[in-house]
Amino acid sequence: MEAWKERFKPLNVGLKFLVQPAWLENPDTRRHIIRIDPGMAFGTGVHPTTQLGLELMEKNIRPGWKILDLGAGSGILSFAAEKLGADAVFGIEIDSDAIDNALHNAEINNSSVDLMHGSIDDAKGKRPANGFDMVIANIIATKLLALIADGLCELVSDEGQLLLSGILVDQMHEIESALGKKGYEVKESLQKEDWLALIAQNRT
Repeated sequence: MEAWKERFKPLNVGLKFLVQPAWLENPDTRRHIIRIDPGMAFGTGVHPTTQLGLELMEKNIRPGWKILDLGAGSGILSFAAEKLGADAVFGIEIDSDAIDNALHNAEINNSSVDLMHGSIDDAKGKRPANGFDMVIANIIATKLLALIADGLCELVSDEGQLLLSGILVDQMHEIESALGKKGYEVKESLQKEDWLALIAQNRT
């Protein structure tokens, strides 16, 4: 962890975000600053899957939305949603060490994001009456497929969006097929290196 800190530098992502190591002073910038102490959790902004998620979020999230970040890791995407004007953000993480790190990062960012230890079943208990405006999952594709089978799409409002990242290029067809069986189609995708992220919506 200490070796990682030595390599973790400030990073501009997309047009709106600066991911900043928590132990450095914030620079003078108009970007949204997300301060991260990485600990052992995934989500420093360095990996392409996180960057792709942030870029799709800044293009699609609207102020006032209700957001679910499933597999929150360090909390970075949850904090990003809040900074983009989301009205309520729930971050759920199955790894207890990661959620401890996310709660620590929430303090660093003066964030009011609702972070909790749990699984998709706990997420279902947080679902608003009309569903979430956006559900985010930045998890490896095998886990995404399991979540889709377990009701991930049902968490999204009728006109809401599903943002999936953590997909390798050669896994895209399988993800699209699984979404199609749930009545969802891919509306937008971004690629960085061998990784893809997508926005999907209900066909109806």
